[in-house]
Amino acid sequence: PTDRPRPAEQDYRGGLVGVELDAALTASLKALGLRTGTTLFMLMLTAWSVVLSRLSGQEEVVIGTPVANRGRSEIAGLIGFFVNTLALRVDLRDGPTVAQALERVKTLSLTAQEHQELPFEQVVEQANPVRSLSYGPLFQVMFAWQNNEAADFHFGDLRVDFLPAPHPVSKYDLTLNLYETEDRIAGGIEYASALFDRETVERYIGYLREVLRGMAANAEAPIDRLSLLDANAYARIVDEWNRTERDFGPWRPVHAQFEAFAAATPDALAIACGDDEATYARANASANRLAHWLRARGVGTETLVALCVRRSVGAIEAVLGIMKSGGAYVPVDPTYPDARIADMLGDARPHLVLTDRASRAAVERALAREGVDAPVFEIDVERVEWADASAENLSVEAIDLHAEHPAYVIYTSGSTGKPKGVVSRHAGPSALMHALREPFGLDAETRVLQFASFSFDAFVLEWVMAFGFGGSLHLPPPDEEYVLGDVLEAFVAKHRTTHCFLTPQVLLTMPPDARLATMRVMTCGGEAVPPAVFERWHRDRRFFNVYGPTETTAITLVQRCDAEMLGAPSLPIGRPLANETAYLLDAAMRPVPIGAVGELYIGGAGVALGYLRRPELTAERFVDSPFRAGDRLYRTGDLGRWLPDGRIDYMGRNDHQVKIRGFRIELGEIEARLSALPGVKEAVVLAREDQPGQKHLVAYALPEAEDAPLETDALRERLLAQLPDYMVPSAFVRMSAWPLTSNNKIDRKALPAPDAEALGRSGEYVEPRTPIEEVLVDIWRELLGVERIGVRDDFFELGGHSLLAMRMIAAVRDAFGIGVPLRTFFESPTIEHLGRILIPDDL
Repeated sequence: PTDRPRPAEQDYRGGLVGVELDAALTASLKALGLRTGTTLFMLMLTAWSVVLSRLSGQEEVVIGTPVANRGRSEIAGLIGFFVNTLALRVDLRDGPTVAQALERVKTLSLTAQEHQELPFEQVVEQANPVRSLSYGPLFQVMFAWQNNEAADFHFGDLRVDFLPAPHPVSKYDLTLNLYETEDRIAGGIEYASALFDRETVERYIGYLREVLRGMAANAEAPIDRLSLLDANAYARIVDEWNRTERDFGPWRPVHAQFEAFAAATPDALAIACGDDEATYARANASANRLAHWLRARGVGTETLVALCVRRSVGAIEAVLGIMKSGGAYVPVDPTYPDARIADMLGDARPHLVLTDRASRAAVERALAREGVDAPVFEIDVERVEWADASAENLSVEAIDLHAEHPAYVIYTSGSTGKPKGVVSRHAGPSALMHALREPFGLDAETRVLQFASFSFDAFVLEWVMAFGFGGSLHLPPPDEEYVLGDVLEAFVAKHRTTHCFLTPQVLLTMPPDARLATMRVMTCGGEAVPPAVFERWHRDRRFFNVYGPTETTAITLVQRCDAEMLGAPSLPIGRPLANETAYLLDAAMRPVPIGAVGELYIGGAGVALGYLRRPELTAERFVDSPFRAGDRLYRTGDLGRWLPDGRIDYMGRNDHQVKIRGFRIELGEIEARLSALPGVKEAVVLAREDQPGQKHLVAYALPEAEDAPLETDALRERLLAQLPDYMVPSAFVRMSAWPLTSNNKIDRKALPAPDAEALGRSGEYVEPRTPIEEVLVDIWRELLGVERIGVRDDFFELGGHSLLAMRMIAAVRDAFGIGVPLRTFFESPTIEHLGRILIPDDL
């Protein structure tokens, strides 16, 4: 990884940092060379390859090296430049020992030397790599060993050293130049200053020195076990940057904090939804009655209570009531397809289900399908029944509730084709509440926008922010289906909300003149925050880029973003919150050095108990910490790298999990569902970003019959009946055969971009007929990344979604000065329909 993005065109500006290995290390390397039959060139090439491999996360690296090319006797005495370049592919796969790696490099070097007269230009021509103006072909890193005898100067007792001269040029990303003196190895690293800071290259030299020490100490050590970190660097990464301990006093759950505010400020607003409002006293009493009613029906610690309801004050009171009873709530989004609801309830097998009138039928169908014998109660109807229950608080001592007991179970996408339930303990929300108070400025004046679905962990963040310190939670009314753009701006203004968690895609739907002026704290996450989103929304408020999977209680890492970060290509995800820890580890669970890519492991108070009824998966993803006795770490599968100041930069995934519009999706789950459909032999699903900022799902399917067409509409409909809409691919590509890698695996990178047929547009193509339709086609083309768009094509069949529709409506308003209600567009999402709306009545 580089410190800065690679420029579009290589500019060759460079710098030079000196390298010197002391006499003791040089002597030990010479001894190693004698034992293994290798030269210092081979030793240094191996060590340099190890450093590059660990920094890049690649087990094979290609390094260029110059050769004098004077092996023929007829040119030995000629003056001139005969140097050629060899491209050496160093293979460190399968964990060789130091001695085995040296033997590989020895064989590689000698074999390459036999072909040193083959011009490098011909090698490039035969290999035919992708050409780019931003970097050289085949390799971007060089290693040069100067083995010509150094000039010998004698000035009495005066010692003469060679000093590197200023070198403002670098033809490659990095070039390691070394030579041997009397008793040392010296030289320097030439680096491209457009890519690297000097301090970074100095660290690389330290890594090289540590690898060489490890090699010299034990030739039988596995090469991938050699440490790049000295003792000081190790202590800084493992201990100093994870010194997050804070004492917030004895543990108590968030609902106990709610009870304290109900006693201290009973008339303060706690929950608002539409015209319905509840004070702390009212909401606490209602939740208490439900808690007593639930306990009378056998609910206690370790008991699961499913909650499938629309937004309402009663829904939030139900969340509190379930936790007050000692039970754990299992949120189920009533807008999900029946099959998805059935999957969740069938896996959870709750003790009982709380629902509302609008959702009851779907719940009962799901329970019947899965054979789950759980009673179903409507919260509005049964409220009359539990109205006579006690309104007194249930103390944690009375119900024997502890921090390790489950608080809730949230389902996330699963790679096997079924969702998996994350069991989170009460310790998590309580720790999050205390950790956020200072950075987020939480107090009794906090008014939190409740935006997330109850089925997502962002909802936990919302009620923790609201209730932890006497604030209020503000829910859009249940009949307001699309709270985006103008609607969201109006809601925020009406309720004067001060804190929110929103994904970047939601913020991109906001009209250009929207300000969300009352928002004091804006928290953004779920996916990478585009610089344009940060630049627009950071002013006049605290703006945070946050990170945290469901398995670690909503958020774990926080980065406050200010004006100093303007212009940065990406925003870091920051540092761990109080009483949380973060480690970047390699495949052997060892800390990676600054700049190297490692898997992110999270520890601390927020780590969940595991996956519901999935002991094998729990053991795989939740592991004992090698750094702190008794601590557990969650393996996130996310990749990151340390920045020099201890912040973490997000670098993507190491598996097939993706984030789209803030939703966490296991591609394997969609692939399993799609492959099980009639007519599909095998399927692969990718998240593509063919247009910047427009990430979408594309399915590739191999039909069972060789000549059979791919029934795109039918596949989409069947998936919509099983999966939430955000998990249904926007395009389906028919494959006659899979592109394969050299290992005979599907080459996902070689799968083609979808064309118009893959998008499954219905009906014939009708070109734009009026100037208005032509403008609308241009708007759609830019948003959807689809070149050929007809006026009767369906926006959603072309890959659109509700957030993109809001951006489209904003663009239409900018172009024509006319606002189109989102609901009106949804009635007929075509350009033809939009054009009729935009044509004035008198034309």
